[in-house]
Amino acid sequence: MTDIFVSYAREDEARVRPIVEELLVPGWSVFWDRRIPIGKTWHSVLETKLRESRCVIVAWSHSSVKSDWVLEEAMYAKSNNILVPLLLDKVHPPFGFSLIQAADLTAWNNDAANPYFRECIEAVSSILAPQEFPPSREEVSAVTEETEPTRNFRLVRGGRFSTGENLTTEQANYDGNYPYNNHVKGEYRQKTVAVDSLKPNTFGLYNMHGNVWEWCSDWYGSDYYKECKGKGVVKNPQGPATGSDRVLRGGSWYDDAENCRSASRITDTPGARNSYVGFRLVFVP
Repeated sequence: MTDIFVSYAREDEARVRPIVEELLVPGWSVFWDRRIPIGKTWHSVLETKLRESRCVIVAWSHSSVKSDWVLEEAMYAKSNNILVPLLLDKVHPPFGFSLIQAADLTAWNNDAANPYFRECIEAVSSILAPQEFPPSREEVSAVTEETEPTRNFRLVRGGRFSTGENLTTEQANYDGNYPYNNHVKGEYRQKTVAVDSLKPNTFGLYNMHGNVWEWCSDWYGSDYYKECKGKGVVKNPQGPATGSDRVLRGGSWYDDAENCRSASRITDTPGARNSYVGFRLVFVP
């Protein structure tokens, strides 16, 4: 499950990138790079990612209004009431979308406080707001921090890059075709690796980045970090008391290096299973 699917024309990638970077700040997961795994087709990958997403941002521009791909994605989002349109250029959206109010980012200068950009963020938040019902017994038992007083294990994830300012594929298992911050490309193994296949970090821990996304005990709340900041809590908040989705961090063999930062996170229901999802337990003496 992905929070946000960004639909845009390839020609607008440079203008969409700063928008995506701001969307990642609240902790939302974003699909936008549109790379295709080996053996897959473009249409099947995009369709799967689109259907797994909870919100779709459509960036209308001189190029995207002429794109059949963008139009199809916009039509899906509209029919499922998860559409958040925005304007990169002064254009008229295609027929069927001209009456839908779009956030005007034609003069946006990457300022997160811009009122039009805040309207876009608020629209996304309203769609991604957690559902107001308690988790099922199965979900609670699937991923939990401590269900009994006698349990001496808890879930754990690491801090930023514990390898320094960069992360290579000799240090972590991720898609080396997409290195961090334009560093040199590396290997793409296309699968998980054994725990001790790569060297441990400076703390003696293996695979703290990449390999598999790791479950955290935190419940996900779309406005939680904003609320904590308003209360003066800015360092390692513990997460909401309840919710419907849990947080995962650390990236995986399928993701790029950017997603292997601890600041990058995705969410899913506790019962979800996938080849790039796992967990780590720490024993508390």
